[in-house]
Amino acid sequence: MTQPADVDLAFLGPVYLDLVMGGVGALPVLGSEVYATSLDVSPGGTATRAVAAARVGARTALLTRFGTDEWGDRLVTALSSEPGLVLDGAERSEAVGTPVSVAVVAGGDRTFVTHEVPRWRQLTQQPGPRHLPRALHVDVSAPVPLWVGGLRQRGCTVVGGIGYVDTPGWGAQVRSHLADVDVFVPNDDEAQRATDTASPEAAAAALAEHVGLAVVTRGARGVVACDGSGLVEVGGAGRTELGGLFDEPVVDTTGAGDVFVATFMAAGLEDWPLREQLQAAVVCSALSVRRAGGASSAPTRADLRAWWGQLPADGRSALAHLEAWTA
Repeated sequence: MTQPADVDLAFLGPVYLDLVMGGVGALPVLGSEVYATSLDVSPGGTATRAVAAARVGARTALLTRFGTDEWGDRLVTALSSEPGLVLDGAERSEAVGTPVSVAVVAGGDRTFVTHEVPRWRQLTQQPGPRHLPRALHVDVSAPVPLWVGGLRQRGCTVVGGIGYVDTPGWGAQVRSHLADVDVFVPNDDEAQRATDTASPEAAAAALAEHVGLAVVTRGARGVVACDGSGLVEVGGAGRTELGGLFDEPVVDTTGAGDVFVATFMAAGLEDWPLREQLQAAVVCSALSVRRAGGASSAPTRADLRAWWGQLPADGRSALAHLEAWTA
């Protein structure tokens, strides 16, 4: 039997049908109603990461479980059209319903209401063909499955992330799982709550005591990373390093963190230093918030090419490595 071709990256976790409503001035109080001026329907959750990585050129596998309902059909149809995205590790099951998440964008931020029954549980067996990805993303809110450790022993880099968690003792629990991953990428709020520190920089340094590389995203302020030997900082679209390179206003931040981690992992496939990998991910994340949606907002090579063509000469010089992603 022919063995499946290995993939560059793989992403393990639940996929949501995202309904993103934008243009809301303020959230309604109970008993009232407000109207959105935009609506985007797209795959979300783990699919956002998988799509984002595939769109910048990585051959990507999505390891998940879809329901057999109409929403599951819609998700499979949408994701099957993404070049470079491999779905042979995605299962269909009558035992799960497709989770639906409604995001409302208001006042420069967003809030979610999600229906997911039953809740996602880590897959105890590696699904689908036994791909050996160069890197795999997992959720470290729960223990990392044993089969993921097997991939790690075979040379796969394991990248950890977390969703929204706010239960007693969750920070210590997350830290206890970091020995099972090589890289950890939380946002600043998650990192500071997990380490009881007062800044993203202090949180990155504290996390580096538990994992080989800690990467803490800071929204418009960019990102800070620590591998135990010191901090590497990259300013975002709102700071001097990349400030002025993004003229369009922020429309929707839904999925920006997912785009960041996916494109950071894709940049890790290149022969680039850490700072350049972080810059690539910050650029892709900044481009994603210029339009609404989860996976649908992830930039393509064509989007990067259009943005690159508008950069001033000094911007191109500072980000010369990114020209490889505009081909």
